[in-house]
Order: sequence, then C-alpha cells, then structure tokens
Amino acid sequence: MQALGCLVSNAADALDDTGGIVSVAVYAAPADDPRLTAKGLGGNSYVVFEVSDTGHGIPEDIRPTMFEPFVTTKPNRPGLGLFTVRTIVKRHRGAIDVESNQNGTRVSLFFPTNHIHDPHHAGVLVVTPSATLRHLITATLEAASYRVLQAQSPAEALTTFLSAANSVDIVLADHSENSQFPQEKLRAMKDLKPELQIILLCGLLERETLAALEGNVVSAFLAKPFTEAVLFETIASVQQHTPQSSA
Repeated sequence: MQALGCLVSNAADALDDTGGIVSVAVYAAPADDPRLTAKGLGGNSYVVFEVSDTGHGIPEDIRPTMFEPFVTTKPNRPGLGLFTVRTIVKRHRGAIDVESNQNGTRVSLFFPTNHIHDPHHAGVLVVTPSATLRHLITATLEAASYRVLQAQSPAEALTTFLSAANSVDIVLADHSENSQFPQEKLRAMKDLKPELQIILLCGLLERETLAALEGNVVSAFLAKPFTEAVLFETIASVQQHTPQSSA
C-alpha cells in the first residue's frame, strides 16, 4: 500500500543516528474507538493501518499543516508524501489520527471495510510547464490510483502521446497567456484517438477564445485555480461521456 510505505519511510527518517524502532500494525478498530468517535465516525467497521516510531517526534509548528502539499522538514524533498497519504485516505472515506511527542510518533490510518473502491481508473497525461503544478496534480491523481504521464510542453506531450496512446485516456493540458497549447496539437491527438478526452486548464478569458473547440475537441475546461474536489469532479464528468473504443 502506497500510504503505508510512505509512513514507514517517514518513520525511518525520524530516527537519529543512534537508531530506534519502527513498528507496523494492522487491526480492526472497535466501533467505540475514541479516535473515531471524536471525528463523528463511530459505529462503522474500520481496519487500521498503524505506523509507530521511537524518533524525536513531529515539530509542533509542523503538525497543523503536515498533510498539506509541499510541507516538509527534509531538504531536497518535495513534501508530497503525507499529502499523498491524506489524499488516499480521503478517497477511501477514511480518517487519520496522529499522536506525537518527544518520545515518538504514531500515525493511524482508518479505512472503512464496507467501502468498495473502483479499481479502474483512467490514464491521464498532465501537460504544464509549471513543475509545481505538474507534480501536485500528479501526486493527487496517483494517490487516487490513476495512471499518470507527464509532459512540460505541447511538443513533449504530443511525443509522449504518440508513444503511449493506448494508455492515455485523458489529456489535462495547461493553456494560458504564458503557456498556450497549440490547437493543431490538440486536434492531432483527438484525430489519432477519437475517444480521447481533453481537459484544458485555463482562465475565463482563455476559455472565451477557445470556445469553438468545446465539444468536438475539448471535453471540458477547468478554471485555475481549482480544488482537488473540482479536479476529480471534472475528470469523472468526462469519463462518463467517454465512448468505448472500437479497438
């Protein structure tokens, strides 16, 4: 499990040079577990994946935002690990509990046992020159089990699409005044794979200039900035209208 692996890696990093212990446990949570009832989740059946360490604990100033993107105490780390964990848990309608002090940290992930998660997800090609936006969207989608490819330019996107068209169902392309996506490249991808769904990330003014593309080339527009929920809603919307490939 991706979330569990991330927690184990973080726990190991929390141990100093003198060593320590990282423990992993899996168990069923009782319906009256106070960590659940405090969140209004008592009464349901949950399985708990728990990672504990005997490290130095999480700094108090980090705890309120530790699951936000790009929050990290480690140099040269993107700070997307715990954000990915939170996204996975949210997508499974679960909950997270953290206990930390100077003697160590325990992170518990609660997953409802009656939640059926659809294992089928689309392949998404994310295209934007912004490394920050690209990595954030990729982490969000991968945490929800989507298959993601990345490109930083329209030219790279077309090359990537040509080499992996069978595994790309949706193109999420950034189009703005400073990062325009040529219409001919959008049409080329659509011509090569008619069932391809194209979502353009753009502002309201850009959308007005691209209105003619809607329907026959562009499946949906996603206004920036957008929330995680709106991103998933937009992808789900275009997936519902994806025709079956004849291949």
